[in-house]
Amino acid sequence: MKRSLVFLFFLLTLSLEAGFIGWVKYTGKVPHRAKWVGLEERFPDGSKKEVYICRAEYKDILHPGRMRDGKCIISVDGKEILFSEFELFFHGSEVSLKAFKGNTPKNAITAGGSIGNLFFLCVLKHNGSWLPGKLYENECKIGYGGTELSFKEKFYVLVKK
Repeated sequence: MKRSLVFLFFLLTLSLEAGFIGWVKYTGKVPHRAKWVGLEERFPDGSKKEVYICRAEYKDILHPGRMRDGKCIISVDGKEILFSEFELFFHGSEVSLKAFKGNTPKNAITAGGSIGNLFFLCVLKHNGSWLPGKLYENECKIGYGGTELSFKEKFYVLVKK
């Protein structure tokens, strides 16, 4: 009986984790459930590092971005801003990428914004790196090289399966 209960608890935990999507405060370590979305090329040595999705609050609005070296890098008003206090995105197996076709998919994952102006998670390849950003007004906006770049095509939206 005890083994059956332990096994049932284990299965329940797996099923909850598989369908769970959320955000957790960054405390200096990347949680095991946080998934990296790609690799960012490091300069000047050309090495690559895992990229995680983060979000930080700027002027009372949550903005998604990427985590690098313990900082969350978001893009706002044409520039990149770094934050020490932020959240990391984590999920189970219920998330996939969908090529953007001109409209935000109805199952797109919300990452922040404000009432009536939501930001959704997007990811694209730029200069050899896979970088997350925010889908807003049918553009994927990422921070790169100190500026905010906008893309209207050739990017993916994170969606719930």
